Amino acid sequence: MLAKNVDYEMRETFESAMRFGQKTLEAMGIDADRVAIVEDFIRTRDRDRIAIQQAEGIYAGIDLLRKRPTMTPFSEPQRGAKPLNVEAGEIIATEAPEGENVDG
Repeated sequence: MLAKNVDYEMRETFESAMRFGQKTLEAMGIDADRVAIVEDFIRTRDRDRIAIQQAEGIYAGIDLLRKRPTMTPFSEPQRGAKPLNVEAGEIIATEAPEGENVDG
């Protein structure tokens, strides 16, 4: 529909997902300013992806779908992570801030 001279368009699934996400974050106790920042980030990334697809084709911009935002936690963890196996221990050790005990 985007390239068919439509005056107004509503992407119902996207808008529904955005509203559901907004209400979920609010129910978790996230303040309205932080919810707005998350919403703006997602809308901007989606708008960029659609623009790339319009210019280069339907499969262009797919890396924007797979890229996960790096967000800071809404609250600090109450205890450190405990690895369940050696591989998890190696991952946790590389992600822990300097000087932090990952054994909890």
